[in-house]
Amino acid sequence: MQFIEELKNLIRPLVEEALIEEANKQTLRQLIDNFKQVFNTSVYGSLNPRQRKVYGEDTLELKIVTEIKSGSSNKGWNTVIVLHRKSLEDPWTIDLPCEVKCACPAYRFYASNANYRAKNFYGKPDKWARQRAEKKNTAGVPTMCKHLMRSAEQAVKDDVVEM
Repeated sequence: MQFIEELKNLIRPLVEEALIEEANKQTLRQLIDNFKQVFNTSVYGSLNPRQRKVYGEDTLELKIVTEIKSGSSNKGWNTVIVLHRKSLEDPWTIDLPCEVKCACPAYRFYASNANYRAKNFYGKPDKWARQRAEKKNTAGVPTMCKHLMRSAEQAVKDDVVEM
């Protein structure tokens, strides 16, 4: 019995820390608004989603993986948006805490470090996540790139996520 109490006392601070970290994450809506502020635009050209896979619709974590075709080239950038909800009854909305990542250079240079520091970076951080932006997002505002914006827009349009 004493062992169980000691174990609870060891685990309790870790759980509380994880809950605080989750509460401090930006929501998808905040990252969208931050994109408009940081890049001073809500227009992001002709970007076409090619493929999308959605995982975890019946869990507490929804993962949306989309390849976005950029411009006239055949190049596609992989994006990941992960939403976290507290209960299975909660709907998937853009007002949930999230983590994001894109393979494009703009995300790496202007968003990855800010998102890493704000706990909005999805996956294992690379060297770019540890370097501050030298231009555009020097204030370190958590944000997205245009590919993530297009991915989020399409997820709302297709009713994967609610506004």
